[in-house]
Amino acid sequence: MESTRMLAVDQRVPSTAEHAIEDGVEHLLGLSPERDVLSGPRCQGSPGASGRVLRKPRVAALALLGLALLGACLVGAMRGDAFRAPLNLFSSDADESKVVVVPRGRGLASIGHVTQDAGLCLDVDQVAPGETGALHSCDPRPSVLQQRFQYHEDTGVLVNAEGLCLDSSEHNESWACYRYGVGEDDHWCQERDRGGAVGGLEYIYAAGDGTCGDCWCCRRQAAAGGRRVHFAKCDDENPRQRWRLDVERRRLRSAQGRPAVGDADLCLAVEDQAAVMRACDKGDERQDWEIHGDEVRLGEDMCLHVQAPNEANSVVEVHTCERFQHMWAYHTSTKQLRIGKDLCLSAPTPGRAGSGVLLGECDAADATQRFAYYASGQLATEDGGMCVDTAQPHKEGGEIHLWGCDASNAHQRWRIGGASAGALPGTAPESTGDAPVMEFYMYRATAPGALDKFPFGNINTGNMAGVMWYLHNEVVTKYSGPMACPRKFGISEIHRFRVKVKAPIPLAREGHYFGARFAYDRGQCVGRCFKGNFCTCTEECNEKFAKYGFVVGCNNFGDKYPFPDMDTTYPSGVWYSLPIEGKCDAATGAHDCTWSWEKAGTVTLAELEGTSPGGDQCCDGGCTSFWTLPADYGRAAWRGQQALNLF
Repeated sequence: MESTRMLAVDQRVPSTAEHAIEDGVEHLLGLSPERDVLSGPRCQGSPGASGRVLRKPRVAALALLGLALLGACLVGAMRGDAFRAPLNLFSSDADESKVVVVPRGRGLASIGHVTQDAGLCLDVDQVAPGETGALHSCDPRPSVLQQRFQYHEDTGVLVNAEGLCLDSSEHNESWACYRYGVGEDDHWCQERDRGGAVGGLEYIYAAGDGTCGDCWCCRRQAAAGGRRVHFAKCDDENPRQRWRLDVERRRLRSAQGRPAVGDADLCLAVEDQAAVMRACDKGDERQDWEIHGDEVRLGEDMCLHVQAPNEANSVVEVHTCERFQHMWAYHTSTKQLRIGKDLCLSAPTPGRAGSGVLLGECDAADATQRFAYYASGQLATEDGGMCVDTAQPHKEGGEIHLWGCDASNAHQRWRIGGASAGALPGTAPESTGDAPVMEFYMYRATAPGALDKFPFGNINTGNMAGVMWYLHNEVVTKYSGPMACPRKFGISEIHRFRVKVKAPIPLAREGHYFGARFAYDRGQCVGRCFKGNFCTCTEECNEKFAKYGFVVGCNNFGDKYPFPDMDTTYPSGVWYSLPIEGKCDAATGAHDCTWSWEKAGTVTLAELEGTSPGGDQCCDGGCTSFWTLPADYGRAAWRGQQALNLF
């Protein structure tokens, strides 16, 4: 009875029926199984075997524009009522004084700390592109000592918070620990080591050998370059520790006169973020210093910074001023949360629960930088509907990530500057979405034991009609030709799976339940594949998965897109794609939890062919008439029913 009901659903709502596909469906799509595993299919824009550039074919105006990238497999989806089809195919039952409020017309709502209910602040270790968000105390950090200095006009010395003096002694050639910046790593240091001096600085990859303590990368002033600066024990007799502040030209000059490079005065400058001595140049912004209280500033928001203020010879650099580290500005016009001069909070995968947030260069056109700020204190990604959250609200350095919006979740309550100026009324919409969980059968034809060789996923499957068309045209015969024996790829089994699917919010919001059916070639997503080996390639897979989540894809044979692109005797056939990154124990609709599965039986081709014994179609010692009349629609429907009856 269950099999009969499944066939009925297959015919009534073909896109929600069962699921299936076989080993070797790549070949059916034009991908040769005999070629090198790593070569992959020929991609759009790459030279083919003949050397000509391949192009993607024009296929029905790319699925009538509206379905170009998303396959609306529910019949209702094409009418805009995707969720009206049957869902279960089985019968079993901070401090206000710090707030700066600006008129809304300027698009700036408030400036200040972004404080979480537990008391910690949204922060980054450095105000630099690529830095990930984390929780930190809203109070000044211990590292504030790295940027605190006192300039003594009477003696000309610049003393740091630990009592060491800024020094430019040219004979100090000791290596100092270098802390990697954004985009730098051991490989970067090794390249600098091999490449020699850069900008008057030289690097050595120390590999923790003690050259610069426990650090693996060391830096010092190159012998032939201008002097580097460092902090050393204060010495009244050392003229290299005396500096003259040129207020008019905003230069910190060596008070020694002209002792170093040629006949030029020397000024404190910045080279590759490091503080060095260079010939004074009134047009060089890298020498444009001002002393504000206990900060030595370069420009508006950069400050002189010593990595280890209590260690002589510690690297002296320029970092973002400490006072800017915690301060954010929310712009209602662009829905961006800005920090520093031109950096914005970004959610690279705005619809993926558990994904992080980081800084990127502000771009009003970048949807990943748009956060809706609600009076509830929730910050929700506009493109994905997920809220900024933390699982470690009391931990210094606690991870910040996206999670399903829930107004009762205290970890999602933030205050920008201690207030909610410019916030939208109410709470962020719940992130669970209204997409229901669908449950149905899928099928896949394989060789014996093939199903258990690899983790289940990154494969194509189909409903029974889809599998039968594949078997009839690629396995037991070659497109209605003579009987094939042995069978292609050794296929002799049809497996059934009970699958649950839930569409992620970004996909459901567009009125779809499935994505486009992508082809998988030996576990690699190669995009939509058309007749003649034309595939849109992995880039499309990555793009769509990042935008919508790891969605289950499908295509109806009746749409003739992307393949098969012709009439078949199995018009109710459906093929699916199952990205392994979306597999989980129970489909929730999260970015990485779109489907779950369980085994639900196996039927062999020998059992199937045994329902119609005799005839002239023989293989492996048995003869059958099961596959006769390949062009007959009634016979094709009968074959599908016979297969369902065996499960």
